[in-house]
Amino acid sequence: QTLAVSVDGDATCEMKLLAKDGIYLSTMPRDISTVYLVSGGRADVGIACTCAAYPCSATLQSTSGRRLQRGGPGTAAGDMVTATLMELSVTEGSSSATPTLPE
Repeated sequence: QTLAVSVDGDATCEMKLLAKDGIYLSTMPRDISTVYLVSGGRADVGIACTCAAYPCSATLQSTSGRRLQRGGPGTAAGDMVTATLMELSVTEGSSSATPTLPE
């Protein structure tokens, strides 16, 4: 089973993958739009958000999909549902520019 996590909302966010399962990537950070996690998997991800008008918000959420094995625990058909994992409140900081994450 895979958990796909993405950012949605009125904030503009970028995500950078730094490490998987506690091991840093050989070339980091890596631009990503979705985090894919398998059962027991971990990922270190940096998230930077900006707004057209402050304050704004973003939602870190899982996306719906199918289980690898149908009929597993959960819903009768084995479907996964969309769930909100974290609500991000983006406020204006003292800097007028968004810091650039290292490539």
